[in-house]
Amino acid sequence: MLSDLPTLLVFLRMAPDDTTQTTLLTQLLQVASGAIKLFCKRSLESEVITEYPIEWQLGGPDLPVAQRPIRLQLLTGTLTSGSSIITGLAVNGPYDPANIMVGSPVSITGATPSPNNATLGAIPAFTTILSSTSTTATMSANATASGTFPLCFGLTVFLDFGGYYGAGLNAFQNGPGNSSQLYIARDYAVKIDQPDGTSKCGLLALIGGGGWGGASLGAFLAGGNAWGWGGRRNLSANLPPVWPKYPGCVKVQYVAGLGVGATAPGGTLPANTTLPVELTYCCNTLVAWMRTMTPVGIPVDVSTMAKQVADTLNLETSKSPELGSVRGILVRYREQAT
Repeated sequence: MLSDLPTLLVFLRMAPDDTTQTTLLTQLLQVASGAIKLFCKRSLESEVITEYPIEWQLGGPDLPVAQRPIRLQLLTGTLTSGSSIITGLAVNGPYDPANIMVGSPVSITGATPSPNNATLGAIPAFTTILSSTSTTATMSANATASGTFPLCFGLTVFLDFGGYYGAGLNAFQNGPGNSSQLYIARDYAVKIDQPDGTSKCGLLALIGGGGWGGASLGAFLAGGNAWGWGGRRNLSANLPPVWPKYPGCVKVQYVAGLGVGATAPGGTLPANTTLPVELTYCCNTLVAWMRTMTPVGIPVDVSTMAKQVADTLNLETSKSPELGSVRGILVRYREQAT
């Protein structure tokens, strides 16, 4: 959620130990948080997302993901063969081990010296993070090699021409056939455009120099239009690599959002959250408005009421000053296309 019960009680000028309206306020918090996300047409809180981009998103050098900003963490860590523990993590510019989300995918990057298959495979495909501290992280699988490597937390990409949005036979299993894991800084790059190291544009650029974006590309060019543009070349050079325009052939797992919110129904916001304070303000303001407008004794249906409040926010002619101020803030976070 975008706010929590302790923050809301302060906003409402209520005593921290006042429990007389706890049930109502926790329900209204969920309504307000849901209404804001419906109005903005996006998930604002950071979460781990699995996505299969559809065909209209493919076919070009840049692949857009649905949720933004992408919150990857580019860190260096030490692996020990047969162990699931990554050690030696430290702050790297805007990237901080404290911001690694549980459930985040993790892989070695192509920035490692001599990024051959053995090196890149030191972390098995589909490995995720079970827990982390300021210097360590526990993976869901054991490392297969020892050493210190550049690591990417929060983003992995797979290619499978028989994947069909995850419904194909052994889809995206990283087998020896038509499925392969792509590696950041070797096969693709994330367009980082924010000072905090996130990607607000949410674009993954296919690159050359190795893997599917480089050496293997020539084979697909020679074979026809598997990559969506027919293998056409001009007289002097190949066209730049593009994402394959083939049904459900790309799978992206990534962390995206503006910050970690409170656990429903009224949990506490993390101390190190990057969630914008103004979103918490909007959530609390909506709760205060609904608390005044909701008739006493009427049960709160969270999902139905969230849609009703979102619809009210959509009415530009609303005469409520509270809703007007909230709307003025939220329009900056709203997706203009769906």
